[in-house]
Amino acid sequence: MKYAKLYFRLCMSVLCVIALASCENTEETFAEFIQGGTISDIGGPITVTSAAGTERVNFKLVIPADPRIVRGAVEWTEGGTSPVIQEFDVVRTGESGADTIDIVLTGVQEGIQQFNFTLLDSLGNSSKALRHTRPIYGAIYESGLLPRRIDHAAAFAKTGYDSVVIKWSIAIPEMIESTLTYTDLDGIEQQIVVPKDVDTTQLIRYDRAIPFSVVSRYIPEPNALNTYLSISAEDFFPKVILPLDKTLWSLEPLNNDVPEVSGTFNLNHAWDGMAGNYGATLGGDVRPHHFTIDLGLSEAVQLAEFSWAGFPPFTQVEVRAFQVWGIDDITGAETTVDIATDRDAWEAEMESKGWTKLVENIRVQGQEDYSTVISNTTQVKFVRIVIVDNFLPSSPDIAWGEININAFL
Repeated sequence: MKYAKLYFRLCMSVLCVIALASCENTEETFAEFIQGGTISDIGGPITVTSAAGTERVNFKLVIPADPRIVRGAVEWTEGGTSPVIQEFDVVRTGESGADTIDIVLTGVQEGIQQFNFTLLDSLGNSSKALRHTRPIYGAIYESGLLPRRIDHAAAFAKTGYDSVVIKWSIAIPEMIESTLTYTDLDGIEQQIVVPKDVDTTQLIRYDRAIPFSVVSRYIPEPNALNTYLSISAEDFFPKVILPLDKTLWSLEPLNNDVPEVSGTFNLNHAWDGMAGNYGATLGGDVRPHHFTIDLGLSEAVQLAEFSWAGFPPFTQVEVRAFQVWGIDDITGAETTVDIATDRDAWEAEMESKGWTKLVENIRVQGQEDYSTVISNTTQVKFVRIVIVDNFLPSSPDIAWGEININAFL
């Protein structure tokens, strides 16, 4: 028992010596760490917020109430080069507590940048760094901005189609506004500023022969220091789908076309626009048959839609299957093949003479107005309409009905 107590005391003495030696080494190491001016126990930055613009950035750095803090530094790297360091003084704005330091950097390279903030005492000892990553804007960002897109436009016949309402696409969140510049019929340049939440704009007395332009203004983030302009998109006004003026239409009799006067009505009743006068009924079983219309245009246009009005109460003899062909110049466009004899040969000859088949369709029986969208972009001045059959094959009569054509003007 006596030896056990002696052994215990000896062990405790050894442990105390080791502990004292360890404490001495720790104090020496920490003193060396402080003297070297490296990271110490100085309070570090608490938070940082920022706002960026064109190659510049403003920071609001919240720092602790550590009285040893006298200055700070922000470090970042540009393009893989050596780090850029900018120091700043710490000027206290209050008697105690945390403070906010405003830091302004200019000439910062555009792109995603990582900033490291540290605080220092009078000996140059540094706190731990606070990292902050954010984009910096400039010419590269601005060059990629596009103007707001126009979805479609509609003109008003009552104003002679010189007034148009534009329907805009949905603006992206970063867009502030768009400016549309156009020339009116008096040759005066007009500008309309369109906020991002406005989706329609009306142009009064615009001159469609002169290009218009659209440019949009952006702000990349709510507190950005600068706004940016998109590229300017210049173009002629978007094509507007309008009905062709049927008062300008006339028959252009070509070989094997049906005659102007046949059966019950005159053929041009098919586009006279008179209520209750829906067209003509062709007596005799002549089908397929065709007729040609001069649209009265000074320049060829792209057709957008072809429609038939109903022919009540004779829906059973209304046109069922039909074709619409188009051509720009009628010179040398006559055909010699009889479509009723050899339809395939007739179509081949039509193509060889420069005609383009714009529509081949079948109507729905009983539908009051039947419209067909024309996707072919060929521009034409003349159309040749082919009546293939009606809804009642046993009847020789075919009711053409009122014809309407819309075009891109």
